[in-house]
Amino acid sequence: SFIKAISNVPKTTAGEAQQSLRGEDCLSGSVNGDTGALVIYTSGTTGRPKGVLHTHSSLFHMTQGLIESWKYTANDKILHFLPLYHVHGLVNKLLCVLKVGGTVEFLASANAPVIWDRLAEEEVSYQKHRNAVEAGNSSPYKPVSLFMAVPTIYARLLESSTEMRTNPETSPTLSDGVSALKRMRLMVSGSAALPDTVLNNWKKLTGYKLLERYGMTEIGMALSNPYEGERKEGNTHMISSLPSH
Repeated sequence: SFIKAISNVPKTTAGEAQQSLRGEDCLSGSVNGDTGALVIYTSGTTGRPKGVLHTHSSLFHMTQGLIESWKYTANDKILHFLPLYHVHGLVNKLLCVLKVGGTVEFLASANAPVIWDRLAEEEVSYQKHRNAVEAGNSSPYKPVSLFMAVPTIYARLLESSTEMRTNPETSPTLSDGVSALKRMRLMVSGSAALPDTVLNNWKKLTGYKLLERYGMTEIGMALSNPYEGERKEGNTHMISSLPSH
């Protein structure tokens, strides 16, 4: 069974958040924007892993910039299958969605069959919802609107799709899963360079050109292709910086 975490957190205004960061909600005043909030260790690709301290202010500005750039709202729902010990899984996929009062659903693993099965289930739920609405009945269905992964996961999903397509038992799952992906509001790839072959093959499969972004453990998200407009391939060709606050 899937582990589900549904947020009912009310949207916090920038003013309320800034008040909190100044410690005005703390009786002792000991918590403010410069107070350490999180330590994340770097991957070690350019040297020995080191702990990076992010403050409350750092997390606030990271999430606020992404919310504005990628247009998160309380209507969003994301499938979460990335680890929570790096910025991609913790900030982009979790904190941003929770901050706007959206919904987070955790999957049991990031294995391609698990993801394809859940996406196929999403399509079945959507069709039931549409039938209920057409019949004049209410439906509690909330669609998955956000999909974010690292390049390796996209590559594995594409690889498994080739196998599923030729298997009569799994081809319906693939077809339903692709239909669900085609309705996503936003699909993002990050944490590593996305090979052009994966980018192009994902577009062939879903009709969607993945949004690439660039960030570092030390600074969080820094650059992003635009949510609207032309998206250029490769992390080195980003054309839109995230808002500064």
